[in-house]
Amino acid sequence: MSFIIGELNGEITPRIQEIARILNLCATCEISTNIMGHLWAKLATNCMGNAMAGITGCFAGRLFRDERVRYIYRRIAAEVIAVGKALGYKVEPVLGINADLWERSTETHNDAIEQVMLERGKDNRKHYSSLFHDIFKGRPTEIDWLNGYVIRRGKDVGIPTPANEVVYRLVKEVEEGKLKYSLDNVATAYRLITGTQ
Repeated sequence: MSFIIGELNGEITPRIQEIARILNLCATCEISTNIMGHLWAKLATNCMGNAMAGITGCFAGRLFRDERVRYIYRRIAAEVIAVGKALGYKVEPVLGINADLWERSTETHNDAIEQVMLERGKDNRKHYSSLFHDIFKGRPTEIDWLNGYVIRRGKDVGIPTPANEVVYRLVKEVEEGKLKYSLDNVATAYRLITGTQ
């Protein structure tokens, strides 16, 4: 376990240093001068994984094995990063890959991103996202504060977020019982995002 903490204004204050000292007693803790950039990187990761797990009912490793899902992930991440940058944040690496590469990955194939996702696809542990647990247990999900948040902020800064809008809508349909979570929903999401038949 590790922590990344920081002040919203990027300052290294005595307060943040004391919090880091305490957290370091139980885990590694890094102080960042760009905590908002880290938060937007984490948001990109959560927007990719949580939504797709919610509409498919699949664990993370299984999802990364599907080429269509990897494409959807790239589109989602690129949109999240574009919105974050338009809001004035320097988005930190997502899954260890520079944010600018994610933004360009929907237009040009990127071996580094593909390799990271394929490696994650080898994970056979049945690790399900918190959003899927909520769906499985019939609880409201956090989709409004993941992909839904990106959609709203995208509108604020004039950045289109079509991939996030598709998965957001599908999660809502599953949440409301209008759609059953299933791997079949990958094809639906891919078709809607790419505009293919």
